[in-house]
Amino acid sequence: MRYVFLSDIHGHLRRLEAALSFTASMRPDRIIFLGDIGGDACFRRLFEAGAIGVFGNWEVSGWSQLAEPVQQAVRQLPAFLEEDDFIAAHSLPFPLMGIGGPAEVQAHMRQEQIHWRALFPYLTDEHVRWQAWAELLARGRRFLFYGHTHQQLSWSLDARGRERMLRGNILHASPDMHYLIGVGSICRPDDGPGITLVSYDAPAGMVQWHRLPEP
Repeated sequence: MRYVFLSDIHGHLRRLEAALSFTASMRPDRIIFLGDIGGDACFRRLFEAGAIGVFGNWEVSGWSQLAEPVQQAVRQLPAFLEEDDFIAAHSLPFPLMGIGGPAEVQAHMRQEQIHWRALFPYLTDEHVRWQAWAELLARGRRFLFYGHTHQQLSWSLDARGRERMLRGNILHASPDMHYLIGVGSICRPDDGPGITLVSYDAPAGMVQWHRLPEP
């Protein structure tokens, strides 16, 4: 399977169209969005493109602003997906386990008076990353593809427990290592201009980070 991961659109339909046009040229088997889509038009365009995905903190706070039937579709989004050898999520997926969809998470946060950052932490925090490594190992997955940070920051973990930040645009994954892959942002990347997303060829074990020009 060949995948494309994109995240953090925040209602920028023109930039999403540019990303989907580029994605079509790669002919992926599946497009996966990682939350913070931001508005009916962007959700409709993703569904039209056959994309599947997960919710982010925008969907938790903004699902009720969406029109029917988009609202109902968004309420059914999961906190994370597991396919092949990866987990895909907006942030660290495991604080959300067992709570439900965006509406249920919103109600849970209000009832327990929990700030959204507690359920959607940033993987730029080393402590959060070690939680992610522990869960990847426990669940037998090699990759976590995540959004939320608006950056393509990525790390590997070797068999001796040594973490290393990844550099470059292409990764040929080692079968005895684990990876946290930041997919970047369709709108407002915090690590440079453009539109950023990630592709993953599962049979080849190859991850590629893409940066498109401003539309």
